[in-house]
Amino acid sequence: MNITISLLFTTALITGAENSTKYQPLLAPKVEIAIAVPSSQAAAFPAQHAKNSYNRDRKIAETRKFEVYVGKPEDREETLQELREDFEDEPTKQERAEKKEAKSYYVRAKDSAASGNLQSAIADFDRAISLQPKYALAYFNRGMAKSKLGDKQGALADYNSAIDISSTYAEAYRQRGIIKSELGDKQAAIYNFNRAIDINPEYSNAYYNRGNVKDDLDDLEGAISDYDRTIQINPQAENAYSNRGYIKTKMGDRRGAIADYDRKIALNSNDSEAYFYRAYNKYKLGDEKGTIADYDTAIRINPQYADAYNNRGMAKYKLGDRKSAIADYDRAIRINPQDAKAYSNRGNTKSELGDKEGATADLRQAAKLYRSQAKNTDLQTTLDRLKNLGATE
Repeated sequence: MNITISLLFTTALITGAENSTKYQPLLAPKVEIAIAVPSSQAAAFPAQHAKNSYNRDRKIAETRKFEVYVGKPEDREETLQELREDFEDEPTKQERAEKKEAKSYYVRAKDSAASGNLQSAIADFDRAISLQPKYALAYFNRGMAKSKLGDKQGALADYNSAIDISSTYAEAYRQRGIIKSELGDKQAAIYNFNRAIDINPEYSNAYYNRGNVKDDLDDLEGAISDYDRTIQINPQAENAYSNRGYIKTKMGDRRGAIADYDRKIALNSNDSEAYFYRAYNKYKLGDEKGTIADYDTAIRINPQYADAYNNRGMAKYKLGDRKSAIADYDRAIRINPQDAKAYSNRGNTKSELGDKEGATADLRQAAKLYRSQAKNTDLQTTLDRLKNLGATE
């Protein structure tokens, strides 16, 4: 006889990025998942895997509910998978011994992977799988190690195996979706993220990943909807704010983008790109001083940020500070000698200051770079400016 045990997983966020956020066992949205457990093992379940009895209603004696406090969403998914594998059958004495040995290899493999020794981890996952061919967790984590080593096809094969063994393994679907996206199969990626969400409708990371792929497919409204859902589930998902802000930037929603970057910066004040894109939107709204302040911060965080120097130069130019603008273009070019826009901006500024020779040299270099980069519209604009100076490419 099997007893169904329903788990209520509870997590709450502290801080950090979408893929590295730390979690604590605080009150937060709960996800109920049912697992079929052999009746002979059900009595041991609370002591082994639960901290608090949730429902003891005798009228539903064959259902027990517990709150289980675990880590990040992907850790929660792994905990759930461990519970499935722990209670999927009633093993013989030999099978218990083999399972224990396989688990020891698995634990050692996880430790090796955590310390960066991925080849050793894979070897131990291999041993665990040889002892337990239906060890979905071992396949999954071996796939993770292979993915980190750049073996995407090997990782994909392992995720396939994990899903074949356990069709409700949400994190395996999510990771398979990530690999599918990296391999260019965006529709297959979305299918896998959909499956992960079907299994766990509160899986914020799956919504976030699906939003990224929708953005790749130019489904901007769909991407925003997924980032909205990510943030609704996990208000600390800082990358969801920045990605949503970037899409709003592309859509011309300046104030909406700035609000998202404000939130991103409140969660992580050391992200130079958040300041960069907030500055860009402020510039589009005519707030040159606010623009310069944000580019100043982006450059302080990342002194090699060539685009930030170039764009700060444009803001200074708009405020009439031509010499400071040229100094920023100089810095951008030193960092990135292939920055055609910086040459173009510096050339135009030199022209206004009466330095025809310097302007001609910069615009010629800009034209050369635009041509090599196949930026034909920018190339034509630069050639027209050269012509106005009485020069050619």
